[in-house]
Amino acid sequence: MILISHGNLLFAQSKVGTTVGQFLKIEPSARGTAIGNASTSLFGEAATVFYNPASIGRLSKSNVQFTHSNWLADIDYNYVVVALNVGNIGTMSLQATSLNSGEIDVRTVEQPMGTGERYSVSNFALGFGYARMLTDRVAVGMIVNYLRET
Repeated sequence: MILISHGNLLFAQSKVGTTVGQFLKIEPSARGTAIGNASTSLFGEAATVFYNPASIGRLSKSNVQFTHSNWLADIDYNYVVVALNVGNIGTMSLQATSLNSGEIDVRTVEQPMGTGERYSVSNFALGFGYARMLTDRVAVGMIVNYLRET
């Protein structure tokens, strides 16, 4: 923290960095969360593509999964994934993740009860993946994501 002096007043200034896509760290699967987020070796359901894109290469049939979580402060989290097994070609996936804060009151030090203004935060990711078994024990996969944060 840096203190800047202007006359008799001291203003604190914090040099804070920002990051992108932090909502992508939210885990959509209770199964993966239950084992302490050590989920890269899981397979057998479409949601495992979140942890390891190659995992859907082991799916023997198509699969769809959906997660909805209503967090504290009315924050909504949604995740849907569709994995389509297309035989010897491999497995393709389409996944969508959204996080929405709803309307939040703008508060300042001078007006801690609110300024009358409101804002909202919205995050969205759309991903397309492909995976294939190379041998009976080795799978490869990849995902391409489009991100939008407002």
